[in-house]
Amino acid sequence: MIITIIAIVCTFLVVAGLLFLKWKWGKHRVSMEASTLIRRQWKHVQNIEDPQRKILEADKVLDQLLRELGYRGSVSDKLKKAGSYLPYIDNVWAAHKLRNRIAHEPGMRVNDDEVRKALRSFETAISKFVPLN
Repeated sequence: MIITIIAIVCTFLVVAGLLFLKWKWGKHRVSMEASTLIRRQWKHVQNIEDPQRKILEADKVLDQLLRELGYRGSVSDKLKKAGSYLPYIDNVWAAHKLRNRIAHEPGMRVNDDEVRKALRSFETAISKFVPLN
């Protein structure tokens, strides 16, 4: 009798755990259509010559990804909510802040190293959910 109760409780816990994992991970998936669009947008970013424009567009691709993952609000709002799911979130924040400086500070110039770091951060975050290569 007690073995039956233990078996039922263990079965319940395993099923509940699996359902929880499916719920938790399932909401962090991107559809095939969205993945194709994001890959196409990223390829466009790579072909942009102007470094400032490249960062602005890369941030838009990240925004699109976060929207597809179900996050709402500004990119900053989305990053706050999605932070624990994004690799190297501090680097992604730095890239987004660089984007904001470019967008809001007239005459803002970036050096090659800043551009490289920002793009690598965007790419790392995006590629966790959408293979870019």
